[in-house]
Amino acid sequence: MEEQLDSSYELALARYEIIAPLVCRPLSRGEHSRIIFELSQQVHDYPGGARRFHRRTITRWAHDYRTCPAEGRLGKLQALMVDPRSDKGKPRVVDAELIEKAVRLRLDGPERSTDTLLTLLENPPDLKEATLAYHLRTRGLTRSVLRAQGRAYPRYEHKHRNALWQGDFSTGPWLPDPADPKKMRRSHLHVFIDDHTRYIVHGEFYFRENLPCLEDAFRKAVLKGGIPTLGYVDQGAVYRARQFQLLAARLGMRLVLATPYAPEGKGKVERFFGVIKSRFYPEAERSGLTTLEELNAFFWAWLEECYHNRVHGETEQTPRERWEAQAEKVRFIEPHRLPDIFLWEEERKVQKTGSVPLHGNNYPLPEEMVGKMVRILFDPFDLSRVRVYHEERFLGTFEPYELVARNLQRAISHEKRPDRSPRDSSKELRGRLVRNWRQNIENVAVHLDSGDLLTRTEFMRALADSLDRALSAQETAAATESFHNLSPLSRDIVLAALDRAVQEKGRDRHVRFYLDAIKVARMKKEGI
Repeated sequence: MEEQLDSSYELALARYEIIAPLVCRPLSRGEHSRIIFELSQQVHDYPGGARRFHRRTITRWAHDYRTCPAEGRLGKLQALMVDPRSDKGKPRVVDAELIEKAVRLRLDGPERSTDTLLTLLENPPDLKEATLAYHLRTRGLTRSVLRAQGRAYPRYEHKHRNALWQGDFSTGPWLPDPADPKKMRRSHLHVFIDDHTRYIVHGEFYFRENLPCLEDAFRKAVLKGGIPTLGYVDQGAVYRARQFQLLAARLGMRLVLATPYAPEGKGKVERFFGVIKSRFYPEAERSGLTTLEELNAFFWAWLEECYHNRVHGETEQTPRERWEAQAEKVRFIEPHRLPDIFLWEEERKVQKTGSVPLHGNNYPLPEEMVGKMVRILFDPFDLSRVRVYHEERFLGTFEPYELVARNLQRAISHEKRPDRSPRDSSKELRGRLVRNWRQNIENVAVHLDSGDLLTRTEFMRALADSLDRALSAQETAAATESFHNLSPLSRDIVLAALDRAVQEKGRDRHVRFYLDAIKVARMKKEGI
């Protein structure tokens, strides 16, 4: 039974990958029909082998996904779960070794025709030319595709914020190892950049270039910037990991993997890495950094002061201006789904001792679960408690007998550190940028002694009271972003602006209308 559930789970993820272009964003009727037709003409990766699907099948899957309530651990993904075929994964007609040999021959000579490949294979009677061509096509190994490698990548930009994020890792500066300050460890920067605005939704340095760090950075990006329609990443193992694919399915976004060995396809994030390697890393490496926290503070301050407010050569706007101009269209996570949506999942068998092992810890479960398979949901950065399910039934939240491992551990690399002698000018730059950045964040608190300035909580309360309703997650995010950009804010200016806006247009306009009214009132007060 457990094996069947796991197979059904994999089928559901595969089906979501197929219908993702239909469900990850609103579509017009014409777009919907066109995309369904295109999907029906494609060959898709699918458990048990590559396949095509009829338009009716794809339409039914998309309809089931849309109409399924986003509840429970699986959310809408449960609508795509079915019992798998009993012969799943077994070759039924063609010898798999023959196909793999043909693949090697095609890669060895991309100009070879399918007929030539059959000749080299000594014309096996069970393998026809059309069948071999089909299998090569499903692997993207047609002659036209191979000839196209090295092609030009014309510049392209998505039309609005959060239409696409590009994500990638970059090797960062060396820092003292927290576990042994005599040794040095390489840091790694993970970044998500918005394609339309060139805004860095989130970037952070870690000591490891692995899946937990990727998901931590992505979680912070989604919570700060909303849910992207597409995520464009490379073919690295962390991006192809089942945990990351599951997260994308839970969010209702589509993951697109870049062409291997073709960094041109990720031009915007690659260009950003070029900027930080020439402008930020040289200063960071000579500024006397000793901890990861100091490095991240310097990086975030540099982003705010030197990158987000700098006019981009192609857009002729600053990334911040473009990012803030489309805040009202952002799709955020529903608050009630936050506890489960970013958790990892793994399957374990309950031992005879009545406990289940997970990454160094043992968690006690009820006696009746001995010998059964359970699915465990957990935060890789906090193993102090886990959520356990059996056959989609929630058993409860459990703590370990003893917390041996607080979080997931991963092996680290040991590389030699190049010499980077501290430079006074770099230290001064880091100190100035970080001071300005912290001052902007704490601007309201610094001026609270005036008694007339609003805190963020008071600002939110004033906005909700004026609109006579509780703010949604999207409205709260937009108001928070506006507050940080406009603060310090006078109580009188905010209340007067909200009162005028409500009298003119009522309380039913989009929250951005009232935030713009506050912005205009503040600018008039300062004579801008």
